[in-house]
Amino acid sequence: MPATRSRLRAEEGKLKSPPRRRRWWRFRERNASMFADSNVVKVTIFGAEYAIRGDSDPEYIRHVAEYVDSKMREVDESTSVNSSLKVAILAALNIADELFRERAEKEEILSSYNRKLRILASKLDEYLHKEATE
Repeated sequence: MPATRSRLRAEEGKLKSPPRRRRWWRFRERNASMFADSNVVKVTIFGAEYAIRGDSDPEYIRHVAEYVDSKMREVDESTSVNSSLKVAILAALNIADELFRERAEKEEILSSYNRKLRILASKLDEYLHKEATE
């Protein structure tokens, strides 16, 4: 088998691993089912086009991308940041803040419901116990 340039370097000890391209294709071949079931949706976020691969409905992916785009534009309009990376980081922090606040609100609502359920269960137990003793 003829030696390729990469193989010669590997044999000389200068190249320790095969090129990344080969590893990527091996990964993709091994995980073909993961790639077969996913959709590719082109979206534009903050003026840049992205091909998003996901298992979700394409409309949902577009909706999420539009939300991220709106958050980035909101940050861009309200600050004097000149870097799109900084705009993205600030938008991500705002989105994370929204997420944490929603989670806290959800936990508070669940806690309130559980408290009310315990009170109702206690009253029901009292009533049933009272009925059983009469």
